[in-house]
Amino acid sequence: MSINIIRQRIIDVKKLKPYNYYIYSERMLCTEMIYMKKKLGLVLGAGGARGIAHIGLLQAFEENGIVPDFISGCSAGAIVGACYCSGMSPEDIFAEVMKLKKNDIMDPIPVIAGQGLFSPDKMISKIRSVIGNKRICDLEKPFRPVATDLIKGELKIFEGRYDTAKAVAASACLPAVFEPVAIAGVQYIDGGVLRRLPVSAVREMEPDVVVAVDVYPKDNNRTEYKYMIDVLERAFELLDKDGINFKTKAETPDVFIQPDLGDMSQYTFKGFEDAYYKGYEAGIEYIKEIKMLLE
Repeated sequence: MSINIIRQRIIDVKKLKPYNYYIYSERMLCTEMIYMKKKLGLVLGAGGARGIAHIGLLQAFEENGIVPDFISGCSAGAIVGACYCSGMSPEDIFAEVMKLKKNDIMDPIPVIAGQGLFSPDKMISKIRSVIGNKRICDLEKPFRPVATDLIKGELKIFEGRYDTAKAVAASACLPAVFEPVAIAGVQYIDGGVLRRLPVSAVREMEPDVVVAVDVYPKDNNRTEYKYMIDVLERAFELLDKDGINFKTKAETPDVFIQPDLGDMSQYTFKGFEDAYYKGYEAGIEYIKEIKMLLE
């Protein structure tokens, strides 16, 4: 499916669910500007390939004049968030995703011994090639990716002068698949191990409204897991079986969005277009509610 077909599907959604569309910048497809009186924090959760839905959701938000002031992200959400906060449009991010190949982020042959099957170096280089060699404080929007400190077992929120590409790679460093990312002598693994939806990270930036987007798979109906990656994916699903428990205000968003991605695997290189579209559709569904909160 080409990007032109995706655009046509988005146009079809607009015909079915008409809204007043607004313009925020020249890259949008809208007609007039909305003034958001309150500050918006956006949380982009972990979920591997399912995280492509975040891009579609950002597209829907932008077309309706909803532009996040602060973003936190975990794993796939950190990757999308970093791209967006670096100044890329949702369409530009999606175009990069459509060019992505496994060899762009993984070596052709896995390592038999060591802390993971693949070095994170190619992933770091790929992220840097897309967003540039920037520190987090140099991004166009305030951004907080999260990772897990392997030794202390604590959540790390990256900010300030940390290298963006390395921090984002640490956030997306799936244990056993990638070797931990070393930053300032500390080894980090995927932030989703501790906090797949880092609401508290964006709350620290003091937004008035927080929207959290969860793309993690719900329980499925599979009865067989043939390959190692399938078993690993299932193991992470079971570890997170109870889902997200919003026990405190710091961890509770004002709006909680879960795009319907069906049984899409976190580790696939297929179905990107559908994930983008589902994210867009989910974004459109919450436009009215979010605008009311921002008034």
